[in-house]
Amino acid sequence: MKCLQRKLEYRGPRVEKTEKKHTLTGHSGKVMAAKFLGDASKVVTGSHDRTLKVWDLRSRACIETKFAGSSCNDLVTVDNADTKYLLACVRDDTLKLIDLRMNQVVKNFRSAVTATAWHPYGSYLASVDRSKRAVIWAGDL
Repeated sequence: MKCLQRKLEYRGPRVEKTEKKHTLTGHSGKVMAAKFLGDASKVVTGSHDRTLKVWDLRSRACIETKFAGSSCNDLVTVDNADTKYLLACVRDDTLKLIDLRMNQVVKNFRSAVTATAWHPYGSYLASVDRSKRAVIWAGDL
């Protein structure tokens, strides 16, 4: 996956024979993050234009735009049968946990986070920030 200003290019998983699969355009600022959602038929992107966009790869169209409040640096997605969460790392020094089904922010973490990762079982979150530290978040996330 290669992110360029104002567009996202996806290349198939075979490295030896890589070809451009889709180009998704619509952000007005530099695209900084992209993650697959669910069965990989959707992608969510975050941009310096302060929006998060959900793309349907079958139709190659943006199906949802969310205002992030600030530039988005990193995204983490969590999909299971009961919930679909998106964790957006934004430049206003917050980490936003968004419930995509309810279409709302369910939790804000105050930290100057620049990148994050979700534990595979969902009870821990690791983040790094501009204060030169790594933080492990635990509990009811």
